[in-house]
Amino acid sequence: MLISNKISVFPNPCLGLANLHFEFEQALEINTEIYNSSGQKVFSKNFGCIPANRNEITPDVTQLNSGLYFVNFNTLCNSYTQSLVVQYRESI
Repeated sequence: MLISNKISVFPNPCLGLANLHFEFEQALEINTEIYNSSGQKVFSKNFGCIPANRNEITPDVTQLNSGLYFVNFNTLCNSYTQSLVVQYRESI
């Protein structure tokens, strides 16, 4: 079971690499999807079976435009969503 209050996305806003940190009690298969504010899927990766306890994955979001995104963590049983802001220097 994924411990939903132990999910974080940082840095937020990010400038190219987002760290997705999560903690769960048992090994689970994790699939991560990122959607833009229009609901279009812009990133998807199955990270496979990840061992229990604290974990971190780092998807490369350098191909994404500046803006608001939603990161979905999907397991066989549950789905959790966190927001992510991608912001590049020219848009600051």
